[in-house]
Amino acid sequence: MKIENAKSLPKIYYGLHFAEGVAEYKEPEVNNGQPYRIFVGEEVMKGMDPTYAGKPVYVYHVDDVNLDRLQEEADGYVVESFFNKMDGKHWAKFIVVSDKGHQAIQSGWKLSNAYIPKEFGGGGKWHGVDYLKEVLRAEYEHLALVPNPRYEESIILTPEEFQAYNLKKESELKKVANSLKQGAKAM
Repeated sequence: MKIENAKSLPKIYYGLHFAEGVAEYKEPEVNNGQPYRIFVGEEVMKGMDPTYAGKPVYVYHVDDVNLDRLQEEADGYVVESFFNKMDGKHWAKFIVVSDKGHQAIQSGWKLSNAYIPKEFGGGGKWHGVDYLKEVLRAEYEHLALVPNPRYEESIILTPEEFQAYNLKKESELKKVANSLKQGAKAM
């Protein structure tokens, strides 16, 4: 394999990649191959966040992270994953090192996370949607740049855009708080 230098320097990005809720999957070995839903709650996601630092970023998902070929195959690396109190979602700070990764972002691709469940609980209902299992503990495996993410609200921002996004969200939260205070009636 011939390794070539990239045409662009590595760049840092921020991306929304996860929110509490139900997701649907279809795997032949689960639920007799029929689609099924799992629930991942906020506390589980907060527990997963520290497991993301150092994990690879790929253009498209991969079946397995190959540590022997990581430097040749990874398009970047996750710096951290965190809960953003301005929007209530989980974000990743990540660095992209390949031209292929930069091109995917410039083409409007978004983030999709890959995680490995370590413990499940039973089924239930979330916002009126039935789910087969609840993830009780999990670890992230990789982050992928994809054209069609599972989390449709996924976005990727530069550090400057992320700062502006948070300032806008903070302003919106203050408007809501002020609106509630001004419009509240005495009991």
